[in-house]
Amino acid sequence: MGIVVVWIIYFILLLLSLIYAGVIVYHILKYRYDDLPREQAQYAGRALSIYLGLGGLTLLLSIVVALFMILF
Repeated sequence: MGIVVVWIIYFILLLLSLIYAGVIVYHILKYRYDDLPREQAQYAGRALSIYLGLGGLTLLLSIVVALFMILF
């Protein structure tokens, strides 16, 4: 039963990382050619930093869960 829970957590984390990757790609494509005012550019930069941080954290957690599944 425990291994099933770990697999579910692993796949949820992978799904979240794919969603964050899609948001990051959308964000980059949307603001790539726009000449944004300074305030909007700062907001876009902060939002992108948050997306990258959450995506990285999710990937790191999925790697930890995968290692846990392999070792135990």
